[in-house]
Amino acid sequence: MSLQGVSSFFRAPLELQAFASFCLITTVLGAFAPTSLRSLTVAFTGWNPAAPYMFCGLFAFLLIYTRRSRYRLTAMAVLALAAAIGLAQWALADPELGGGNPYLQVHPLRLFSTVVLPLLWVAVLASRRIRAHCQHAPRSETGKEGLR
Repeated sequence: MSLQGVSSFFRAPLELQAFASFCLITTVLGAFAPTSLRSLTVAFTGWNPAAPYMFCGLFAFLLIYTRRSRYRLTAMAVLALAAAIGLAQWALADPELGGGNPYLQVHPLRLFSTVVLPLLWVAVLASRRIRAHCQHAPRSETGKEGLR
């Protein structure tokens, strides 16, 4: 990454930097976490807590560097879908199912990590500062404004 790319990252709103960093860290931890850690956290986070953030990380970085609103909207849609799936899984969970198997147990706090947290990120992406970041997209080399 060039120095210009790094400076573009740090010129983005702090909320967007935090979201992109969270997505990156969550993805890396989800991919490289040892099985022992996963078995301890799966009741709280679900089977693959990094899944929505893997996709949203791509859109977050695209939003930082291109400032196109469609990437913000796509990330918001992915997070809203993840929250809806998390809510459905939590509502349909059978507390008696599992019989000690950590991968089948559902903790009441799973609602926070699978529903509340994605919806908080949706609210962050809907903030005025991030919308303003999209509205000030740089013009392309041809002088025409990029698609939003």
